[in-house]
Amino acid sequence: MKEQLRNRFGTARMGVCMAGLLAFASSSYGSNEATVVEQFELKILANTLGGREIIAGEYIAAIEQIHSTPSLDSKYVRNTNLCAAYTARGEFTLAEVKCKAALRASRSLSTGLQNTNRARVASKNDQAAALNNLGVLNALQGNKEEALKYFQSASNRSKDLRATTNQNISVLEERTGSEVVASS
Repeated sequence: MKEQLRNRFGTARMGVCMAGLLAFASSSYGSNEATVVEQFELKILANTLGGREIIAGEYIAAIEQIHSTPSLDSKYVRNTNLCAAYTARGEFTLAEVKCKAALRASRSLSTGLQNTNRARVASKNDQAAALNNLGVLNALQGNKEEALKYFQSASNRSKDLRATTNQNISVLEERTGSEVVASS
């Protein structure tokens, strides 16, 4: 089953610091045509609770570890990784709850941080990651216009995530054609 999930959703790639990306492959099958693989990228926190398991494609283990292990990881970290794991498993209702909780937590973190440029950038990056993940979730559910709004909001919030969100917007455009993207 783990191998099937890897084939279905792609592989994870490590990013800078504690962040990583989980790439999702979505296939489109024709009768005798080649398979077209499109990839969405979810933001994960790799060096935190459940992160390594998500990268390994062990989503159930990640979910169990996050729920059962006492940790000093923030609500943002826990909810971000749960969002990714539930999305990877196709458990979209649970994923949405955790993705939105990660976004709320990222916004509340910014009010408690010292008012430094570094803290503001970190907060914007966390918010952008949560928005990006909500975009992927909506794209996988077929909510293309909503996904585009989340991707654009993430891109506007953080130049550090712009490459990821632009990749996701490109995949969304390929899947839907330019008319859906242009209408937003």
